[in-house]
Amino acid sequence: MTESPQSQSPFPNEQTHEFRTSLNTILMSLELLTDDSLDEEERQSYLNFIREAAERMKDVLDKSL
Repeated sequence: MTESPQSQSPFPNEQTHEFRTSLNTILMSLELLTDDSLDEEERQSYLNFIREAAERMKDVLDKSL
């Protein structure tokens, strides 16, 4: 019997979802930071999103290793 690709993954589905959500938050925030019309408060908000998402990714990895 052949295993599905997800069953071969070291991450359970919930952790994979959390990791991808955090990664998407980082990528979206980085894209938004390229907008020259952002004021400093908005820029700091996006940087906080990136920091928090990176911490969530780190937590997911720590729990799975």
